Amino acid sequence: MIKHWKSSKGCYVYRILSGRANVYMINSGGAFYLIDTGRSNVREKLIKNFKTIINDEKLSALILTADSLSVIVDNEIAIVGDALFGISRRSVMPPFANDRALMVKSWHKLLETGCNIFLPGHGSEVDRILLEYSYNRYKNKF
Repeated sequence: MIKHWKSSKGCYVYRILSGRANVYMINSGGAFYLIDTGRSNVREKLIKNFKTIINDEKLSALILTADSLSVIVDNEIAIVGDALFGISRRSVMPPFANDRALMVKSWHKLLETGCNIFLPGHGSEVDRILLEYSYNRYKNKF
């Protein structure tokens, strides 16, 4: 079963691939946007899962989350790439963050949105409470 979320305005976000890296697809009024946080060697599985959702529909856009680009859906759901990790229940800090001060600033910007669900490139969804906790824990350290 493919995990999905729905905004109050009717946009769907599907996690169509998970494991080492997550890949998401947004369905907004029949337009399909593929958010690829994964590696190229999983394309066959990605295409199979993608087709189970949209059949023969056409992809409207491919968004690659290089440099931790975040995609905000209806100010409710944020696909955040490597801006945070969904591995630990106590922190969202990625283990490989090169610039932790910039990472914490990014969290602040994400918290300025109305989002309550944050979908990282690695791990499970993160709620606003954990992101706020991590932000408050690290904001004065860097």
